[in-house]
Amino acid sequence: MKHTKLIEKYLQNKASAEELKEINRLLKEDAAFKANLYFHINLREAVRREEGKLLKEQLKSLGGKQKKNGGAFFPVIWKIAAVFVIGLGILWFYNQPNQHEKNL
Repeated sequence: MKHTKLIEKYLQNKASAEELKEINRLLKEDAAFKANLYFHINLREAVRREEGKLLKEQLKSLGGKQKKNGGAFFPVIWKIAAVFVIGLGILWFYNQPNQHEKNL
């Protein structure tokens, strides 16, 4: 049980100086501890690699969907924005006081 806690702390980079000394001593003297530590290190790396592969696959699938839907979605947004800007321009133009109103 104590060895498991040491391994967990070591893998999380939370081991104190005394615990690191104990880990180094166990690595030199205890073959079972050494095998267990390396097993956990390799397991952790394998999980990271698999998670990375899954993430890449998910991003690729999302990227493909976004390109398919993005072609239809973004032009609509630009059209709406253009109509809004033109509408603001028209409102501004027609709400300007003319020369006769300025002189009064």
